[in-house]
Amino acid sequence: MLKEIRPGLARIAIFWNPELEVLEKRRERMETAVRNLGVELHVVGIRYARDLERAFATTPVASAEALVLPEQAVLLRREISLLALQRRLPTVAGDRWFVQGGGSMSYGPDPADIYERAASYAGKLLRGGRPHDLPVEEPSRFELVISRITAKALGLTIPPALIARADQVIE
Repeated sequence: MLKEIRPGLARIAIFWNPELEVLEKRRERMETAVRNLGVELHVVGIRYARDLERAFATTPVASAEALVLPEQAVLLRREISLLALQRRLPTVAGDRWFVQGGGSMSYGPDPADIYERAASYAGKLLRGGRPHDLPVEEPSRFELVISRITAKALGLTIPPALIARADQVIE
């Protein structure tokens, strides 16, 4: 999606909390996917809000043409959105709240679907189900949210085909 709004995209930075080892495999898959698109991925360690200014000043972010935020970074969505806007970096995250906080776009699990699944699990447990008997489920519905407001502020044109695929466009 980032290549659709920035066709010549060559460098992406991703904020990553190095303390979250559980997400290491995901990072590795992202690196492989980005490399297959002919794009460099620069991983920038960030743990706290106080790390943001330093992170945005690093060479990988300063030379990046876009910024990817895994779910752990969206807790700082407002601060990241403002700093990215100042540096004219389009951003993509995994949840709609990031876009509502000023980010460029998000693609991730539909929150309503997640809540419905959680309620279903709770119901099964309350009816006597045993946790180890319940199957592990993954999200099945995903949504694309795009902010035309942020795109305009960044001087980007969102292609009509991408707008057509969006579940929500923030005007």
